[in-house]
Amino acid sequence: MNESIVFRPDTERVLDERFRANGRDPDVMFTYAALRTIQGKFDEALDWLRQLEEIEPRYPGMWRLKAKIYELKGDAETAAFYWKMGCDDSR
Repeated sequence: MNESIVFRPDTERVLDERFRANGRDPDVMFTYAALRTIQGKFDEALDWLRQLEEIEPRYPGMWRLKAKIYELKGDAETAAFYWKMGCDDSR
């Protein structure tokens, strides 16, 4: 987890507003996942990424964020799988 990344204090409020306006906004889903990862809420982050994958399976950085989350959870095998997915340009 990169603790040098800082979200603005109103980030969550802005995300909530954008998600209410468009519940299928891939940028909002990815940002929620990143925020939850930084907060250490890995399962919530993965839930956001699962939703994102359903609507935008080629979203830039999604597979790599999944890999990082599994690394942080101590699941090296699953992390390796998602690192490979993140490097596969044919997806």
